Amino acid sequence: MGFLRLALEHGVDILPVFCFGETDLHDSYSMPGAALIKQLFRIGLILPVGRFWSLLPFRGKPQYMVIGKPIKVTAVKKPSMEQVNELLDQYKAAITKIFEDNKNELGYASHKIRIT
Repeated sequence: MGFLRLALEHGVDILPVFCFGETDLHDSYSMPGAALIKQLFRIGLILPVGRFWSLLPFRGKPQYMVIGKPIKVTAVKKPSMEQVNELLDQYKAAITKIFEDNKNELGYASHKIRIT
């Protein structure tokens, strides 16, 4: 939520963008012992694997970037957590709208979006 706080502090509009197909660029594998390390250090050890078991992305996987309408932001010297959360809700709604409006046309009709 840091970028939202900065947008509020400086009065910069936010441009919501969603990229379809980026999850198809790599397979992901969890490393052995990852659960323990995640619990101790609160980091996830997920290894992205692409072509030739490297970090190179798989070929032939199309990417579609969709840009939504800007979210107008008014400058606030010291934004409260409530203001940041309100802007976060607007941002999540904008990303969800982009996804839902374009998923059928771009071949992702059976996919669902989950923003945490």
